[in-house]
Parts: sequence; structure tokens; C-alpha cells
Amino acid sequence: MSDPRNVAHDKKVIQEKKHHHEGPAVGAVKKVQPGKKPELQHHNEHEDPATERAEAIAHEAEVVEEAVAAHDERTAPHKPE
Repeated sequence: MSDPRNVAHDKKVIQEKKHHHEGPAVGAVKKVQPGKKPELQHHNEHEDPATERAEAIAHEAEVVEEAVAAHDERTAPHKPE
């Protein structure tokens, strides 16, 4: 059985939150019931953050490859034909 002091403390914390009109968590869709996690807003529900990071890294790699190719073109010795 749980300690009655813990139960009393939890009840007090919940009451204080109600009396102080604590707002929803940052990024939460709405205020939820105590003890439940808030549902977070999704900017684009079809995009996965990991996919976005992978696409950004791929784009950066392309930019670097283009820069290296341009540098090689400028610094390569000219061959007479």
C-alpha cells in the first residue's frame, strides 16, 4: 500500500495547479488531465524528423561534392590539345 503522505502530496500538487491555472505544456495541442501526457502539435504529420535530418545531410553532401568538383576544375593543370 502506498504511503498516505505521498498521496496527500500528489493531491495538493494537483489542487495547486488547478488554482494557479497552469497552462498547457509548450507545443501541446490542449491542456490535458493531470497525470496524462499532452498530445504535441505536429507541423507536418507526414514528415519524420529523422527523414528531414537525412535529407538535409544528403543535400549538404551534394553541395560539398559540387564545391570539390569546381575546385578541382579550377586547380587542375591545363592539358594542351
